[in-house]
Amino acid sequence: MKAIWSLLLLALCDLLPAQSLPAGYLRPNFAEFAGLHEPVPTERVCYPFFESLEQFGIAPPELIDGRFRLTNQIDQLLEAIQPTLNPRWLWVIDFPAAHFELNREQVIAYNNVVVRGAGPGETVFHMREGTGNCFQILGQLQGDRRFLVQGNKGSRWIYVHPRLPDALPSGTVILLQRSAVAPVCNAAGIGQMVRVVGKQGNFRLLDQSLNFDFRGQEDGASAIELRQRQFVGFENLTVDASERDFDAARSQASNFSFQFAYHCWLRGVESIRPPYQHVRLDKTGHI
Repeated sequence: MKAIWSLLLLALCDLLPAQSLPAGYLRPNFAEFAGLHEPVPTERVCYPFFESLEQFGIAPPELIDGRFRLTNQIDQLLEAIQPTLNPRWLWVIDFPAAHFELNREQVIAYNNVVVRGAGPGETVFHMREGTGNCFQILGQLQGDRRFLVQGNKGSRWIYVHPRLPDALPSGTVILLQRSAVAPVCNAAGIGQMVRVVGKQGNFRLLDQSLNFDFRGQEDGASAIELRQRQFVGFENLTVDASERDFDAARSQASNFSFQFAYHCWLRGVESIRPPYQHVRLDKTGHI
């Protein structure tokens, strides 16, 4: 039996796409930078889903064939509680043991939000219609906050051009890119996501060492500020995409997709048969 599994694994490896790391790449210590590296807020404010819809005057989802059909209830609930958000707290939407149907990609565009169920197999989110991911955790680049930078591979310091005292303040998460070299993963070029933890004049101290040399104008190296999505979690639930059609429109859809996210988590989560990936990470760190 072990031999059969080994042969299957080798056959699968032959089918997987691969890309070579560029020359001069400093391989990071992934174990050192994996997982949550900042304290997660411990104070939780809980919003039972159906009770909160009633409290804020939001129409509840219809129950059809044993499933509650969600349209925009989660969006409306997040919008209703957003003005009271406090960065020191987590805001938990508590779903009961029930089956829910997503009719489109559900985007979480707020920080400090937890979607929590009663347990895997107890709280189940299904998706069979529509395109996109089941859940999308989405931050954004601040394109008007882009600065040329220089830094040496292995160093934790970068030099920022031009001389702007407010550029890249401490605590900012940035995406470093080299656009004038061959890309590793996509057309955006070689890059690295880091957080600024200190400053001295035009120099910025980073929370980890540079994996590449960044040469400013010479190789198009720049730092772009992120408005990252952070402290978003999914706990004690199941996402089931087994009823989705595996056609071209849905071929890149995942059950969970994190983009421009930082310090987020999945805990006690079951993921069933996505068209593409169970969990997709795109320009994201510390998950």
